[in-house]
Amino acid sequence: RLPADQHVARLHQQHRHRQAERESTDLQRDRQRQRPEEPGAGLLGPLALTVALEVSGLSFGLSVPMLLVQAGYMLIGWQA
Repeated sequence: RLPADQHVARLHQQHRHRQAERESTDLQRDRQRQRPEEPGAGLLGPLALTVALEVSGLSFGLSVPMLLVQAGYMLIGWQA
């Protein structure tokens, strides 16, 4: 039987070893996980064009129908 200090030191060493193994496994799993593509990047061009038309006054009175706006909000809320 080990003295108390040596026993505690050995337990700490075993715990650090197991924790390092878990962290290594977590890193490998994170690297293998595929990240979804960001859909927002494809919307930046149309957004910039719309803002430019609105600010310059060249929108010709065009607007999105309110029913379509509400459906868009509903879709965004459903995805969240």
